[in-house]
Amino acid sequence: MKRLSPALLLFFFLAACDLLAAREFLATGHHGAVSTGHELASRAALEMLARGGNAVDAAVAAGFMLSVVDPSNSGIGGDGFAVLKLPGGKYESWDASSRKPAAGLNGISTIGMPAEPALLLGMLRRYGSKSPAEVLAPAISASHDGFPVSAYLERRIEEKLRLFRDPQAQKTFAPEGRPLRAGEILRQPALAVTLERLASHGASDLYSGALSRLLLSDLSSRGSLYTIHDISSFEPRVSQPVSITVGSYTLIGPPPPCSSIAVMSGVRTIFEAERQSGSRLAPGDRLLLLERLLSRMTGSLADSVGSPGRFLRAPSRTPLPRPVEDDVPSSTTANEAPGETTHLVVWDSHGMIVSMTLTLGTHFGTGEYSPLGFFYNNELANFGKSYFTYPAGYPRNAGPISTKSPLIVLRGSKPVLAIGGAGAGRIVSNLVLILDALLHGEKNLQEAVMSPRYHISDRRRLLVEWSPAPLEPSIASAFPSYAIKPAGSDFFGLVSAVGVASSGFIAVGDYRRDGSAGAIDAIPSDITSPEGRNDIDIKQ
Repeated sequence: MKRLSPALLLFFFLAACDLLAAREFLATGHHGAVSTGHELASRAALEMLARGGNAVDAAVAAGFMLSVVDPSNSGIGGDGFAVLKLPGGKYESWDASSRKPAAGLNGISTIGMPAEPALLLGMLRRYGSKSPAEVLAPAISASHDGFPVSAYLERRIEEKLRLFRDPQAQKTFAPEGRPLRAGEILRQPALAVTLERLASHGASDLYSGALSRLLLSDLSSRGSLYTIHDISSFEPRVSQPVSITVGSYTLIGPPPPCSSIAVMSGVRTIFEAERQSGSRLAPGDRLLLLERLLSRMTGSLADSVGSPGRFLRAPSRTPLPRPVEDDVPSSTTANEAPGETTHLVVWDSHGMIVSMTLTLGTHFGTGEYSPLGFFYNNELANFGKSYFTYPAGYPRNAGPISTKSPLIVLRGSKPVLAIGGAGAGRIVSNLVLILDALLHGEKNLQEAVMSPRYHISDRRRLLVEWSPAPLEPSIASAFPSYAIKPAGSDFFGLVSAVGVASSGFIAVGDYRRDGSAGAIDAIPSDITSPEGRNDIDIKQ
């Protein structure tokens, strides 16, 4: 493939050197905005937009860049979901979840289908305006020339290095016999070669071409039951999204096995309970309603695959919360499991929107490293875990139940927000509480994303993100039988969001992990205010 020009290589080198100093959490602009899980991913997306690309071009560039710079949470070996708003007002759901081999599961391998390239390049082929070579160029450069390891990635490598099962993974992430430290350069030459093949030959090379033979051979050596037919026939499932109306807003996202519908239901449940009571519920009472949602979520999602209406037919008139000790104990939902993800949002000046969540399952997936330069996801493990109860009629070609929840929010018929999160079971908790605050006009977008978070565990624990402010009294009184435990920002994951502001777009990147925001044709800082003068246009 054509190599990057020296000028563009210099751009990415300087960008990497200036990474921490340039990282932005709030960005506003007139001609498009992005929010991703890493500064270099946001820059790759902005570069596509600046060169005349659309939101799909930018999202695909960011997705491939995240596979390079955020390898613990996503990668070519991962999978994902997306919801798109297209020109003309059409919305689409993309499901690229890992599906079981036709032969079933054998208890030996938990490796799921490497689905991310099919998702990203499938979207690019259908709706992009740039070539794969142009869109993958930033990721190829970052994998070949390297980039500085962040403090977050350092922690993840140090935590998981002992689980890496392949010498090449050890050599890549611990080249001197120890984990790479923050600021040191991570180079991934094998991944660069694979990305170059995808740029020049397309996704088909991985699923039915030369790369597929290497992939299948390696998968077989690891006990996987995937066959050449499983791999060659894999395609993302494109469908109509599901939606829920909450007051004057409509929330849109992919159907199950994705959890977007659970987030929507949680927001609606709080809204309906408050409509019944005639007043705003106390924070503790809102968390009690969230606890009830989480206790039934995974089972209800599994029952709703292929028929999302089953999930939506839950009673809309929700009684006011009762003390938790009087409730039936929640079923095991694994909502404190260590699965991890990343999320990105791109919104261009023509109104095209991409909200997309990508994952490897847990950090670095299986820990097994393909000779093609990526970690395999471990999503098939979800089919065998006791906390996921799959009905007898669960579709054979459906992926496992997932907490991934990409969303687009409309006010009336106008899109006003695209949002999603990372952090396994915390995704649903985070998004319900953030959207609830936004739709009630209690916080602006930056405040909502940055505010301390809460998570209700199936272990009868209430996890509270550390904050200097005292715990709200209604929260403590609502969970008298729960252990209230502090948790760090890494645990609560990441939220990426872009909305419509009074003078353009506003993007918020999460300070947790490596979140970053950016915008095209930036609005001068003197008219931008985190207090909300240029805030998202969703207040009633």
